[in-house]
Amino acid sequence: MRVLIPSLLLIILVCGPCSAQNEVFVAYPLDTLHSVFGHWNPFGSLSTGSADECREQLLIPAAYLPPTGGTITAIEVSPHVTGVTPFKSLVISMGHSTVPTLSFTFAANLPKPWLVYSLTNQSMNWGSNKSWFRIKLQAFFRYDGKSNLIIEFQKILDRPNNPNLGTLSHQYTIAPYRRDLPLAVWANGSYGSGAATATTATYRYNAGPLLIRVIFAATRTLTIQGSRGGGKAYFHLGSTAVLTVRALPGEVYFNGLDFSLRASGLQVPGIQGVWWLPGIFNLFWTGFVNAQGEGTFHLPIPNVPVLIGTHAYFQSATAGTSVNFTNVVDAIVAQ
Repeated sequence: MRVLIPSLLLIILVCGPCSAQNEVFVAYPLDTLHSVFGHWNPFGSLSTGSADECREQLLIPAAYLPPTGGTITAIEVSPHVTGVTPFKSLVISMGHSTVPTLSFTFAANLPKPWLVYSLTNQSMNWGSNKSWFRIKLQAFFRYDGKSNLIIEFQKILDRPNNPNLGTLSHQYTIAPYRRDLPLAVWANGSYGSGAATATTATYRYNAGPLLIRVIFAATRTLTIQGSRGGGKAYFHLGSTAVLTVRALPGEVYFNGLDFSLRASGLQVPGIQGVWWLPGIFNLFWTGFVNAQGEGTFHLPIPNVPVLIGTHAYFQSATAGTSVNFTNVVDAIVAQ
């Protein structure tokens, strides 16, 4: 369905004042935990002690973040192997970037880091691999709505006081691997190696990004969920993709679909943010955001083999007292 801009703008006239919005989140690259695969960086450990120190950078492209900008207040991750991590120190920084991929030089990727979290001589208990674990930022980060976001982690585990510390890991993207997305870079080493403050990375993770939620205050976002029933990959034939718009209660939302992204977002007069899909308002569903601030649509994936490998991108718009674009989410159809 193709909708003209004036039709979307007219919605503003019939939408009354909306109540205050709760926090929302971006789930990158999807909002589904799998509990079957993980990595020891940036929060975990290896029983050998060879990952007691780490410096890692993760890049989230601008298209997958709210194009209206917003204040980041927390992040959430989930363990694969549960347990307690005793930190000598844990430092998290964020920053804007225009680089499409991460180099092995940390400072080149993040020349102006903003310190958002610092922990000293404390432990974190990762008790469940079925739920998200929140790290509330001590200093919020104002995302500008147009840049890529880099998140940097620097950890030192307290091995001297925990000599028998075993292996603990956190969930990364799998089924399928997402090598099309920017790959994380890191340096790691044993306690006292200096890897936490290394200037250059020594590894590039070749499977996909850390599963992460980025928590925003008062903006509009879109998330996607998929299932892995029967050991199959996410978004397999016959399954259902669940799209959830998070916005102000009572707002109208519009879901759009396309099969590639623009090189840069399209600015549309009168609408906040940018449109990343090549088609202008290729919309396939409209609805209203409920009292909990969510508008959910279940999209069945037909059991048609020719669809395998199709890369679909989704973006939404919301209309209330203002009209806003959300971030992009995507899905690759699997067998």
